[in-house]
Amino acid sequence: MRVFRREVAEQYFSILSNQFSFTTTITLAFLADDYRVLYVPIDYYRRIGRSKITPKHFMEFMILVVRMAMLFQPLRVFLPMGLILGVVGTAKAIADVAFFVERTPAPGVSMLNQPVLSAS
Repeated sequence: MRVFRREVAEQYFSILSNQFSFTTTITLAFLADDYRVLYVPIDYYRRIGRSKITPKHFMEFMILVVRMAMLFQPLRVFLPMGLILGVVGTAKAIADVAFFVERTPAPGVSMLNQPVLSAS
């Protein structure tokens, strides 16, 4: 069981889901804003029957984690993605220029009038 103060949790009610992910969302929000979350061990009876959690719920949970990361710490999501795409784009531009120079018979000023970078 997670224990937290209601008055602290109320500030997050606008982003909380009324479905399965309430506890996960509130926990991630607290941890992202450096609030202390206590985990209190409790006694409970073993479940009778089958769990209703499906593989679809795992994908929803992963989307929730990314959404919460983008909400509270967007640079942790977008900075690595931007760096990776920047490196790939730079490598593609270098490759385009190298292939263009390789297939041009006589390098010179006339090279400036021709398209070098591919549309991709």
